[in-house]
Amino acid sequence: MACTRNGRTLDAGINADTAMLEQTVTKGIALDHPPDLDLDAYILANGEKGPLCEVRVWLPKDPSEDGRIDVTAHGATTQDIDLGAALSLVSPEGAQYHFSASDLLVRSMSSPIGNPIDRVRIHIEHIGKICIGDKSQACIKDAVFFLSQMHYALPRKIWTNEVTGNRSFHLHRAALQLPILYEDGNIYDFQLDRQWSWISDKEGDSVTARSSPVLTYHSGKSRVSLKILQDCAQTATLLLSLAARWPVMIYSTRAYVGIDYHEVWQYPISRNRAYGIERAEGRLVQESDLERYVAEAARRLVGFNTNARDAVRHAVVALQPFGNNSMEANFLARLIALEGLARNFGSSQRGMHLKIGALLSAYPPAIQGLWPILGSNGLPGLRDLRNDLAHGVNLSRKVSGAISLASDHLQLWLEYILLAILHVSSIHHRESHLEAQVRARGQELNFIRNALHTVGLTC
Repeated sequence: MACTRNGRTLDAGINADTAMLEQTVTKGIALDHPPDLDLDAYILANGEKGPLCEVRVWLPKDPSEDGRIDVTAHGATTQDIDLGAALSLVSPEGAQYHFSASDLLVRSMSSPIGNPIDRVRIHIEHIGKICIGDKSQACIKDAVFFLSQMHYALPRKIWTNEVTGNRSFHLHRAALQLPILYEDGNIYDFQLDRQWSWISDKEGDSVTARSSPVLTYHSGKSRVSLKILQDCAQTATLLLSLAARWPVMIYSTRAYVGIDYHEVWQYPISRNRAYGIERAEGRLVQESDLERYVAEAARRLVGFNTNARDAVRHAVVALQPFGNNSMEANFLARLIALEGLARNFGSSQRGMHLKIGALLSAYPPAIQGLWPILGSNGLPGLRDLRNDLAHGVNLSRKVSGAISLASDHLQLWLEYILLAILHVSSIHHRESHLEAQVRARGQELNFIRNALHTVGLTC
C-alpha cells in the first residue's frame, strides 16, 4: 500500500488488490478533508511485531487543536491484539519516510460483521507522540518548537503619521533571546518569536491572521543533537510557565537538515490544555526581565541533581491552572509540591516543620505579609489546613473565604520560593492582579485565622 503525505507518494507498492481494499476501508467514514498521512505501519505490543495496519492521520491544523487517527489492522481479529500491552505503531523497514506513534491508549476494537476480509478497527483515545520524517536525523541544524499561547513575544503596534495627513501602523516584534545552559557545559541560544498564519472560518467566507509562539534554534554550519535541543526546549517551557503563570507546552517540533526534516507531535489527539488564558493572574516575570530570568534560572537548574530538578518541575506544574479542579484540590497539590521543595532544598533533619523552616531560611522569598506556612501562638498556618482538607472537611462551610484566601497566599509562597531557589529573586517586579488582591484582603487574614482557631483548627 502506498504511503502518502498531502497527496504525495512516499513509498511504492500499490497494486489493484490493495487499492480495492483501500476503497472498502474508506467507505462509510465521513471525513471533511483528506488525511495528512496515509500509510502502512505495524502495531507493536511490548516490542513484538503484530499485524500490519492501514493508518490515516489528520494532524492538528492549529497547534492547540486535536488531531485524528484511523487505524485498521488487516488479517487479524480482536483476539490478536492485547489491549493491556504497551502499544505503538511503526512504519515497515525500508520505507522512505519513518513514521511512529508511541504510548497508545486503545479504548476499544471492532470487527465489521459479514465482511469477508479479516480486519479490525482500532479506536485510539490517546497518543503520547507521533514522529514523522527521516529516522536518521539524530543531529540537526535548525529546529522550530511550536508552543501553546502565552502573553510573551506579542507584536507591538507602531503608528506613523504621513505628510499627507494619513495615519498608518506597522507591527514591530523583536525576538527574545533565551540562552539555555545544558549538562554538557554548552549554551544553546533559542529565540522566542511568533509565527503567523491565515485561519479561515467554518464557512470559508473570511480569513483571520493568527500568531502562535515558537521557540527557534539555528546552529549555523554545525549539527546539534536533536535530543539536546528537545531537553533545552523543555527547560525553556518550564521556566516560561513559571514566569507567565500559565502552562507553556510544546505542541510540535520540526527539525531540519537542509531540505530534510524530522517532525514530532506531542499528544496530537488529546492536547493538554489550560482553560482560558484569561485565567492567568498577571505575569510573575515581566517581558523586560525575561531574557535575564531564563539565562540565570537555566544556569541554576542544570546544577541540580535529578530529585531536586523533579521537585522544581513538580512545583511549577502544581501552580498551573490545568482543568477545572476545586480550590481544595489545587491547595493540596501546591502544599505537596512545597513539601517536595523542602525535602530537597531544606535541611536533612526529620520532621517537615524543620525542613520547611530550613527552606525558608536558606531561600528567603522576596515577599512579605503572607499567611505563615507554619502556625504559631495557636493560630493555624497554611500547612495546618492540610489534614482537614485531606479528610474531606469543608473548611469553606466552617469559615467562609478561608480556602480561596489560603490558596492565593500559598501560590505566592511557592512562586517566590522557586524564584529564590533559581537565584532570580532580584528581577524588577510589578504588582500583578494576584498580589493586588492578596494585599486588598490583608485585613481579612487575621480574622480568618482567628475564626479557624475558634472552630478547632490550631497549629
